[in-house]
Amino acid sequence: MRTFKTPILKSLLFAALVTATLTAGTGVAHAAFITDTTTFSFNGNTTPYNLSLNSFNPALGTLTGISLTLVTNLTPQVQLLNLTTSGQPFTNAQSTATFTLNGPGSTAVTATASTGSIDGTASAGMYTISTFSGSTVNQTQIIDLSPAIWAQYQGAGPLSFQAALGPYTSSASFTPGTLAVGGNGLVNGDVTIAYAYAPVPLPATFLLFGSGLAGLAAVRKRLKK
Repeated sequence: MRTFKTPILKSLLFAALVTATLTAGTGVAHAAFITDTTTFSFNGNTTPYNLSLNSFNPALGTLTGISLTLVTNLTPQVQLLNLTTSGQPFTNAQSTATFTLNGPGSTAVTATASTGSIDGTASAGMYTISTFSGSTVNQTQIIDLSPAIWAQYQGAGPLSFQAALGPYTSSASFTPGTLAVGGNGLVNGDVTIAYAYAPVPLPATFLLFGSGLAGLAAVRKRLKK
């Protein structure tokens, strides 16, 4: 009977090692992802709005990539301020609005939209503002962040981003002294940050591996008897 002990032992060892290797490999080979999204909606103010997104917890594993997705629905507007009491005609009025998102590590993403050329009449009334909107422009931008700034996206606290609409580039043709031209805009959308990382191997994997070796040692001891 003892002539079969060694082949049996080798077979058991081989099977256990293969199983443990595959189990351990499963814990580190596949990529994992974590995402966080925040929404925004505001109009025409150049004062930055603060947005917050979750940072990456390094205890989860090692970062392999960070991407930022900005979705904007931007509606540019041109405004005419009447300096008289009567309605005033104008031609070729237009305005370009710029939305900017700034984040850690000098991260910056921008979206722009223009009203195109608008002809019309500004409403009567001293210092009355007439607002003319262009078409809403929908944009989606995805950027991969440089590994050089990944450290600024890791930690326990939230990340701070600043979103601002403006300044505006505006122009129009009208009788001098009757109107003043300016810009405005509306924007809404969302920002999503996605972390790709290699997870830390689960402790249970090593416990299973150690238990397997201990069991095989016991089997070998019995076979020697």
